[in-house]
Amino acid sequence: MEIQNPKSIGKNLNLEVLLAEVDAELNRFRLLGDFPTEVHEEIQRAFLPERISDTLNIEGIRVNPRITRAILEGLSLAESDQYNEQEVLNVIQANELIESESAAKTKLSVQLIRELHRRIENGLIDSAGSFRQKDVMITGAVEQPPAWSDCADLVNELCNLYEQSAGV
Repeated sequence: MEIQNPKSIGKNLNLEVLLAEVDAELNRFRLLGDFPTEVHEEIQRAFLPERISDTLNIEGIRVNPRITRAILEGLSLAESDQYNEQEVLNVIQANELIESESAAKTKLSVQLIRELHRRIENGLIDSAGSFRQKDVMITGAVEQPPAWSDCADLVNELCNLYEQSAGV
């Protein structure tokens, strides 16, 4: 499996136009300056439950913003939902790491990715924070994950490519 440099991926005209619009809006937004701390915290509170729910739903874990909000407020779910509760708590921990490392402008690294994996899978799998030790298949997918023995090198290559293209 080869990791492509983001600069070499072709884009169609519609995507180019959309990206140009996003860049223009982002630049306009940046001209507004930094948000006051209270506004930033309110934005975090308002969007975090949906962001966490969406993240977990992509992985097939069915939670909604209401459940996520309840967990954020310290409420416990029913015994039958304890696994989902752990999933939400783990993503909250991973999100905190992402935000703190982003604010510190920490470079993407294998160690950071492994720590994120450790937080996301904490209490759910024994190998949290480690690269997998066996091959896996995704049923019905055209592309399949790389061999387990290639994962460490591929993640390292991904981090290097990200750093090279960070200014793009």
